[in-house]
Amino acid sequence: MFSFADLNEQNITSQQLYLWSAPMDIIENYQLYLNQLSISNETLLGAQLFYNCSLSSFGPLGQYSFDYYEPHFRSLAEVIHNFYKNNAYKPTTLTCYTHLKCNRGPAPVCLDWSEICDGKVDCLDGGLDEQNCWQLEVNDCEDNEYRYTNGQCIPYTFFLDEEAMPDCLDGTDEIRYLYNELYRCSDKESTFACEDVT
Repeated sequence: MFSFADLNEQNITSQQLYLWSAPMDIIENYQLYLNQLSISNETLLGAQLFYNCSLSSFGPLGQYSFDYYEPHFRSLAEVIHNFYKNNAYKPTTLTCYTHLKCNRGPAPVCLDWSEICDGKVDCLDGGLDEQNCWQLEVNDCEDNEYRYTNGQCIPYTFFLDEEAMPDCLDGTDEIRYLYNELYRCSDKESTFACEDVT
């Protein structure tokens, strides 16, 4: 554990923090601290802490780790890349949305966040996942936002921006035919389009 002041005394750069897989917010704050030092020696950020996690761990406090790790890996990116290179991506352990008490059937079947207000009843015990969805339908978007089918809003900059990667859960912000016919998820990588949107 090092304070920003300690890192500066050792002539550590923000680029070095990046190469050590430090979280981006820490890197940005450290660079802000270095920029402030060039103007004044008085800065509050000097006391902010950086936890130098060992390579098998990551996160602001080094609190996360991968089960799959080999000592010869030099970076977190290499750990992730090598995992998907050697293991076909099969999203069988999906994130369960636990804030709605929903019976989907026998375990491990559970409710995914993208199944709430998607127009299909997924909860076998009363359709709780589709209740009160009308509130989304009366939702008004800002002038610079696109409103998609279920009423949620995204900035217009994401509308029709990348046909293979829809930003709306229902895919209505991109050309659906191209998405369905041309884009196939690779079993060698995990992406938002393949994992988080079902």
